[in-house]
Order: sequence, then structure tokens, then C-alpha cells
Amino acid sequence: MHLLAHAFAGLGDEAETVGQIAGDFVRGRDLSAYAPALSRGIRHHRLLDSFTDRHPVVAKSRARLGGPWRRFASVLVDLAYGHALARDWSQHCAQPIDAFESDVHAALARWHAQLPVRLQRARHRMVEHRVLAGIGDADGVQQACDRLAHRLPALRGAHAAVDRAGDGLHSDFQAFWPELRGYHASLGGAAEPR
Repeated sequence: MHLLAHAFAGLGDEAETVGQIAGDFVRGRDLSAYAPALSRGIRHHRLLDSFTDRHPVVAKSRARLGGPWRRFASVLVDLAYGHALARDWSQHCAQPIDAFESDVHAALARWHAQLPVRLQRARHRMVEHRVLAGIGDADGVQQACDRLAHRLPALRGAHAAVDRAGDGLHSDFQAFWPELRGYHASLGGAAEPR
């Protein structure tokens, strides 16, 4: 899942939001170094990723990319779904996406001392590149792919494959999103927005 979707999952619960974001920056099973509320968000992050990775709609999305992008299909689907969520944000949340992104960054700043070191280092880049709200821009997926290509050169040009599969990926996201939210609610996740 894209970080925007993880942040959204924590909406209404700051510790859950921060833990959801931190989940991409924490390795290993031992979460004892983190506050219990933060650990809960990290665990929820992992469960949501697992649910996403094995969901048949997401498998269908990965297959839409296929070919040379098969190896990176999960990452590209995450970007496409993040784009769909950001693009249709007002259907999911009454708070404007830019205000939501600002709130998330403010929460990360308040929890800075308790964040994993990798996230402490990444925070400024998240703000600079508008990682959360910026994915919804017309060229948001391309910019995200370009940033990833600095670390994984094989992703150069991957945005074109996402663009070609765009309508199908958007439809897949619309089918998947309510199921993901229902699963998160079953975990005792943050309150539903609106």
C-alpha cells in the first residue's frame, strides 16, 4: 500500500497514523523500542500490507502490468492505488488532502524522537516531494517512479506501464478499497472518517 493509504488508515488517531507511516521504516518483529500505540500502528501496517498482497483484486492489478514490470508490479500497483486515492480524495475524506498531508507531517514532527531513524531521515524528503498528496497530481506516478529509479534503475519508464493500465487499475482500486477499509476496521483500526 502507498503511504497515503497507510496514513488514511490512521485518520482520527495520531499514534495509529504515525505507526502506519513508520511501518515502512521498521524491520524485525521486536517492536519493544516503540510506544505501545506506535507499535499498534506498525502492526496494523504490516497486516494491511499482507491483506493487500494476497487480495485477488490486487493480483489482477499486478497482472495488468505484467511483462517486464512483473518483478516490480507490487510497487507499481501501490503507486497506482495511491494515485487513485489521492485523485478521488474528496469521495473518501471531508478534510482536503493538502490539509491532511500537513496534519500528518505535524504528527510526525511531534513524534520525531520516537520514530525509526530511517524515517527521521526521510521526513524532510517526504515534505519536499509531497509524497502523500503529490501522488494525486497528473504526473505524480511519474515523479514517484523517477524517485524510485534513483535506487532501482530498472524502474525507469515504469510510469508508462501504469499509465497504460490506468483505467483498469483505478477500477481495481475502487473494488479493493472498501474491502481494505473493512479489514482495517475488523482490526480495531482508527475511526472511520467523515
